Amino acid sequence: MEDNPSGRDDVVVLSDPRAIRAMAHPARIAVIDRLFAGEVLTATECAAITGMSPSAMSYHLRALERWGLVARVQGAADARERPWRALGRSISLKSGTEPAGVVATGAVLGVFLDRLRTSMLRAIATHLPVPEERRVPMELFWSVERLTDQQVKEVNEKVRALLASVTEQAAGETSASQGRRYQLVWIAVPEPEDVGTLKAEEPVVKAENAVVMAEKAVVMAEKAVVAGEKQIVESAS
Repeated sequence: MEDNPSGRDDVVVLSDPRAIRAMAHPARIAVIDRLFAGEVLTATECAAITGMSPSAMSYHLRALERWGLVARVQGAADARERPWRALGRSISLKSGTEPAGVVATGAVLGVFLDRLRTSMLRAIATHLPVPEERRVPMELFWSVERLTDQQVKEVNEKVRALLASVTEQAAGETSASQGRRYQLVWIAVPEPEDVGTLKAEEPVVKAENAVVMAEKAVVMAEKAVVAGEKQIVESAS
């Protein structure tokens, strides 16, 4: 790999189910989106993105830091509000075949797809009513094809290479004031008939139940953070 003055690797690979599961929260995904796009943000700025308090956001950032996704910027002028940066440009989930890894990956994808759905519906409601000549460019391409495993791998590689070249060019030519944030998504999944619908249903249900339990645990942790904040304020007053 060539020298990288930004201090970011190209890809952060997560294989530990606990690390993968750490991403499965809407606020964390929202912050990851911004930091992995190259932005450097404080906990207060991240909190403004997610609607959380800075203290609650700091809790989430520390969780992401623990698993090697983000890091504090060293040498910041204000140590109390030290900015955060991503440790990569993209994330690759390598969960393996163990149930814990499969469930963790499913949880992350569930949060991601919910976020994508919200973004798509918002874009449709905002931009489609505008006359076509003044409409912001959007694209949704959907196709069902019969492909071999090797053909799918080749398509995936070509799409990744194309997106990498586009994003690299945009990073060098487009300023924050010029560009518009776009979600560029490529998904290739087998149809149920190819993976065995009946066999697939049982682990999916188990995964969904596990995700619900994990989300409840995250909510409880957030409540504990808020309670801790209140206790600190009361002690100081």
